[in-house]
Amino acid sequence: MPYVLATCSLVLLLWISVLPVSADQVRIANYNAARDIFWNQLYPNGGTTLYCGEPFARQNTTLNVEHVYAASWMTKFLGCGSRTQCRRTSGRFNHMEADLHNLYPDLEVTNAARSDFRFTVIPGERPTVRPTCDFEHDKRQRLVEPRPEVRGDIARALLYMEFEYGAPLDPTMRALMVQWHHEDPPTDAERARNEQIEMLEGKRNPFIDQPHLVAPPPIPPGPLSPALSTAVGGSVRGNKASKLYHRPDCPGYASIAERNRVELASEAEAQQAGYRKATNCP
Repeated sequence: MPYVLATCSLVLLLWISVLPVSADQVRIANYNAARDIFWNQLYPNGGTTLYCGEPFARQNTTLNVEHVYAASWMTKFLGCGSRTQCRRTSGRFNHMEADLHNLYPDLEVTNAARSDFRFTVIPGERPTVRPTCDFEHDKRQRLVEPRPEVRGDIARALLYMEFEYGAPLDPTMRALMVQWHHEDPPTDAERARNEQIEMLEGKRNPFIDQPHLVAPPPIPPGPLSPALSTAVGGSVRGNKASKLYHRPDCPGYASIAERNRVELASEAEAQQAGYRKATNCP
């Protein structure tokens, strides 16, 4: 754990030295204003819900606005009391809560199930909200696992909030977010959303524009070489969702969801099947 914490601190220092000094989003005054802009200007023609990937044509009563960096985490960070108290007394909370980079359309049912739980990978495959929705949560441990297709989006939203506002991230979750950022790079849709948000609030997410600003996850001490890892019986694993493959010495090897996992005999076989090597492999 000290190794991970030291690495996270180094990466944050690298951001500070590479990126321009940032200031809070202040164009959108509060969440009520942000919600109107969100539905009427950012998603006027519909879109896709974050956790279930369900398309919608327009705002309706089954939908909600999801704060990826939970509002309760903001209140704790700022020390301004309850959410109601923070809205009344803290201008900074209002600007954080209204930042469009942290807001995504979601179903009310998954928005409620997510609550303010931390993101992780939950062992096994057991959808907990709808059988057709790749969303799992653990109420006892207060953990949630999103579908692979949006893990990078979630990671970049959290890393943005950390950079933009200094909002803290749980160290274990943060290490996973760095991994997700590299395993699920920005898509054209995410880049287009970034452009639109800049027009609406005057801020861009730099980790969408320049993914390389986030250093790859640290390699554990003494990793197996690719040749040795194959020799001791470790197969190459492909991820059907991301079309990336991982060797046993890659950080993401063990975290591929079972439903997306494809066992392959070698890197050559993976490449012939259309998979690309994960960028965080040594």
